[in-house]
Amino acid sequence: MSEINTYRQRIKDLNQQVCDFVGDIPAEGLNWRPDFKDINSLAVLASHIAGAQISWIVQVIGQRDFTHDRGGEFDTVVTSGQQLVNDLSRIFSEVDEVLESLSTVDAGEIRPFKDHQVPIRWGLVHIIDHTALHFGQMQLMYQFWSRGQSKPSPLWTQRFGSS
Repeated sequence: MSEINTYRQRIKDLNQQVCDFVGDIPAEGLNWRPDFKDINSLAVLASHIAGAQISWIVQVIGQRDFTHDRGGEFDTVVTSGQQLVNDLSRIFSEVDEVLESLSTVDAGEIRPFKDHQVPIRWGLVHIIDHTALHFGQMQLMYQFWSRGQSKPSPLWTQRFGSS
């Protein structure tokens, strides 16, 4: 398996975990924010995960045009978990298509990003870190909203190799 395909599997697994997590949460829970200033809802965090993947994987690494409204991510309000999953799935599908198209590319290849030259490898590891970080925030935000309940998720041994 190529290095990029290894990263692709990790990203697909994280993206599936995000979709599975939000799918059955009611809109009230997805849009809820605690009474602190500038705390993001579950829907905003999920939207931001997808937006970062558009920026890094589709635009920077894949060198494709894609409209990304980073500021708009933080205004996300959804009507249902299914709506959010549909929106995420559309974006995650585009991300996976780009990663699949790069499966034979050297992960050390450089991509321009603003005033920097960034190896593809760095961008993909950054996205894995970023997605995992915000997914952890989502898990905590759910616990706050549900007053201490948590959502079960499969262990890594149950997910290993499934993506």
